[in-house]
Amino acid sequence: MRSNETARMPNEIPARPELTWPHSPKEHRPKPAAPMDASVRETSPRDVATGHEHTRPPPPTIVRPVSNAASILRLLSRTGAPATLTQISRELGINVSTCFNILRTLVWEEFVEFEPTTKCYSLGFGMIPLVQGILAGEAASPVVKERLHQLANSYRLTITVWRPTGDRLVLIAVVDNHADLRIQMRLGQKLPLLAGASGRIIAGRLDVDKDEVKRRFAKLKWARPISFDRYWRDAQLAVERGWAVDDGVRLAGMTTVSVPVLNHQGGIARTLSAAMFRGQHDERAQHRIAADLLKISQQMSVSL
Repeated sequence: MRSNETARMPNEIPARPELTWPHSPKEHRPKPAAPMDASVRETSPRDVATGHEHTRPPPPTIVRPVSNAASILRLLSRTGAPATLTQISRELGINVSTCFNILRTLVWEEFVEFEPTTKCYSLGFGMIPLVQGILAGEAASPVVKERLHQLANSYRLTITVWRPTGDRLVLIAVVDNHADLRIQMRLGQKLPLLAGASGRIIAGRLDVDKDEVKRRFAKLKWARPISFDRYWRDAQLAVERGWAVDDGVRLAGMTTVSVPVLNHQGGIARTLSAAMFRGQHDERAQHRIAADLLKISQQMSVSL
């Protein structure tokens, strides 16, 4: 008797099983928001929905599915909460069917998790190795880490490491202290390149003329506005003594001391900063903190 099943050849590779989904675009058709005009999305420096600001001009050709996938990941990261297909599609202005297919691919790649019960998406564990790969390249030696922790606890400081990227500073490492009341900062946050004490460090070494620095300075926001002449003097002083201070100018109530971390070519690869409450340490103590930061920054430079 002939079997109704089709025999499999001995060397035939079984097909990868398809993922099963509790809904599909045909079964779940929320009314999508009108998609944003492509030209607007490509030329706009800011993605309003994700809070992401591009620091570089767009390439000649933007691959829209890749850009949409990046926006989805940023949205899920920013909100920190699961979201439905409808919410993601509407928030980003992506066609619901397109959004569904991108999400399905991100789930398959394990960058996004799908919860069948709530029909919600959230960031997946597949993102962790990517982040670990970045942080591994930024990891300081055990000796440097120990010295940073000692300095943070001795003076009750929050020590941060910033990386210049385009026209922004990105926070890549934070060392807290054990005090009950302390300053906290979020990894990944961004600042304008010339803002704060780190900005003064960079401004004095930037390979542009004074007029260009003044143009960029005009775009900065301060809690206590200062003149460009004052800012420029601070930047030149930072070059002379190797460190800079922002005493409640960028952020009210916070004083920051910053030093550069130089690469082998003598350029600024990172800035190392110590944040404290304004008035917590007097000027003499700030000088001692700056001296300690400079010693640690020299150790950090060896690995760059």
